[in-house]
Amino acid sequence: MPSNGRNGAKGEYDESCINYTSFGEAPSQYCLAIFRPIGAGQRREVTGTLPNVFGGPLRKVLYILGQLSDSDVDWLAGAGKRVKEAKGTKIINFGVSLSQVFIVLDGELSVQTNKGFELAKVSSGEILGEMSLVDSRPPSASVVVLQDAVVLALDKTVLQAKLDLDTGFSSRFYRAIAIFLSERMRSTVGRMGYGDPGNETPTDTDELDENVLDNVHLAGARFERLLKKLMG
Repeated sequence: MPSNGRNGAKGEYDESCINYTSFGEAPSQYCLAIFRPIGAGQRREVTGTLPNVFGGPLRKVLYILGQLSDSDVDWLAGAGKRVKEAKGTKIINFGVSLSQVFIVLDGELSVQTNKGFELAKVSSGEILGEMSLVDSRPPSASVVVLQDAVVLALDKTVLQAKLDLDTGFSSRFYRAIAIFLSERMRSTVGRMGYGDPGNETPTDTDELDENVLDNVHLAGARFERLLKKLMG
């Protein structure tokens, strides 16, 4: 039955849910409601209870895994190594070139400046170090384990070889990074303001790019399958 979206547009809501289990905890189900307007000229909206989906730990997974294929995700699971990291371990060091890319499966980590100032906390679903495949400069922040963590560590040389040889995987991977960076830039400009505020078109901070919306349920299902395969 048609409903009204937040902007008053007529449309319908589709619900996408994933079962998400943090290691050692009971499984939980999180859902996103995607409003699909009837008629041209209206943007889709997204609401829901997926933890920190807007700017939080699962956001990057929604971008990356949503653009990759099922076989791509299976390759990542097979090519990587499941590693337990103890509290206090620094898995990324400021100014030191990376040899690995990490997908956080469980635990909590802190992104810090070289002086130890915390920029953000990240947890299950975050991807760390993938920008080193685009920008060869060393990391501009460190990442320290706050609570015992489990990560999928991917050797950069192996991942880079896959990107060089598999053009399909490469195009999907770099497209995902480009979409994520575009969204992050839009979000940064929106928070800080740019030019004459009176001439800016307001955007909803809860809006996701339509390329992401189309694949959000696939991304959640792929991450859930990745967790089951690697965490048992």
